[in-house]
Amino acid sequence: MVKGRRVTAGIGDTVDRRVAGRYRLVAQLGAGAYGTVWQAFDEILGVTVAAKEVRLSPAASRENTARILARVEREARMVAKLRDHPNVVTVLDVVRHEGLPWIIMEFVPSVSLAEAIRLRGALPPGEAARIGVAVLAALVAAHQAGITHRDVKPANILVDEGGRVVLVDFGVAVHASEPTITEGPIGTLAYMAPEQFAGTRMLPASDLFSLGATLYYAVEGFSAFSRSTEAATIQAVLAEHPRLVRAPEPLASAILGFLNKDPERRLTDDAGLAALRAAETELRQSPQESDAASTTDGPSTPRASAAPDGAVRAQVEKPATDATGIVVHDRPGEPWVARPVQPDSVEATGSIRYREAPLRRAVGGALSAGALAAAVIPWILGPAIGLPAWAYVPAVLWSSFFGCWAAAFVCLLCRPDVLVLDETSLRYRRGAEEHVLPHQQVSGVRVHAGRIEVVLSDPTGAARYRGRSEPPQIDDAGVLLFCRVEDLSGVSDDTILAALRRFGYDSVV
Repeated sequence: MVKGRRVTAGIGDTVDRRVAGRYRLVAQLGAGAYGTVWQAFDEILGVTVAAKEVRLSPAASRENTARILARVEREARMVAKLRDHPNVVTVLDVVRHEGLPWIIMEFVPSVSLAEAIRLRGALPPGEAARIGVAVLAALVAAHQAGITHRDVKPANILVDEGGRVVLVDFGVAVHASEPTITEGPIGTLAYMAPEQFAGTRMLPASDLFSLGATLYYAVEGFSAFSRSTEAATIQAVLAEHPRLVRAPEPLASAILGFLNKDPERRLTDDAGLAALRAAETELRQSPQESDAASTTDGPSTPRASAAPDGAVRAQVEKPATDATGIVVHDRPGEPWVARPVQPDSVEATGSIRYREAPLRRAVGGALSAGALAAAVIPWILGPAIGLPAWAYVPAVLWSSFFGCWAAAFVCLLCRPDVLVLDETSLRYRRGAEEHVLPHQQVSGVRVHAGRIEVVLSDPTGAARYRGRSEPPQIDDAGVLLFCRVEDLSGVSDDTILAALRRFGYDSVV
């Protein structure tokens, strides 16, 4: 699938052909499972539009063909009900060409939220709140019209060059008056609400869970529930409770309110809109909102930049995305997140080193010495009291038992633990192991409940920490527990935070 550049058409899909005698196809914007989206020119009105074409497989059954055609027409009707809403793409016309329906919509030169985050990293919290307000406003209007979207996700949210936010792709939306659909869960697994997997009819509350998962992705830079397999993703949606590292209050509470597993206890439309508006207002003046965003430039790549207020802006010299919502490019497996500032902008020099806590080493030494003394008792007292030869068999077992404990106390409590913070990396040496995290691999850091927690910029790199029983280890939410503050000498949460800020971690929360 193609995004962000014009694509020459294949056989049977000729650019410059006219649809319904008036819409001249200019360029292919993208393609999905059931259709192609074109940039087109309305030769009667003289304006650029987006034309969504249905593509049917020659092998499709009559029932499947009928279902796809009904879905396209239903999408047009759904969006038409919301045509006056600024955050919903506008349907201009529905025409038939060569026996198939085409949806003609406004052309929205833009990038999707998924692409914006891929290009520039996690959004500033205030900008994520602003986008959340816009999307939820569109969902509220849809819910009031009896429509459940059923596929809210980053790829279906567009941001245009002026910062306008548009919710697209109502292709699987359902109206409250329609009969229950029994074709199984519909949507993208990592953004589906838990109740969808129970086979129940989707309610507006399900859209709000999807919005919460989308905002988590926007503010953290990676999906809350996406895992390496479909089964693991479903299990994460059903059972895991993600933690937010980059999102401050009150945005964090709003997102977690949307992610409540129980739809009855989930934030409602009105409560959620009020919470997001409060978060947007509070965060608007935050210094973090002026952070510069990284961009990716290229001759055929759309760019997402940050205006002074941190807002996403699409620079659209070339068409950037599916203007009507067909998923063109969505790579949840390749999250790009905000990095700390680079070392050349850090004023600190040298490094800060924290060693293991002396009390822990003293306790470990005492326990190890005690266990070692117990291990040698039979060999000291045996000759003195004249132990019979057979008694040395249990003596060997006795000594082996306490000898193992002595070694364990040395390894666990007397090992040299060293945390080093410098201009290039976080380093933690635990016994004979040394773990190094370069700045570029770190998205966010926080010190929470005596733990130094890290969000990795590339979650696929977390695999080496999975299955460990001691730090560094990955928890169920995908956060790396790098080390425990209590294992270090003369360190508090505040001193670690101060040191992290000294070395340029702009993601400390």
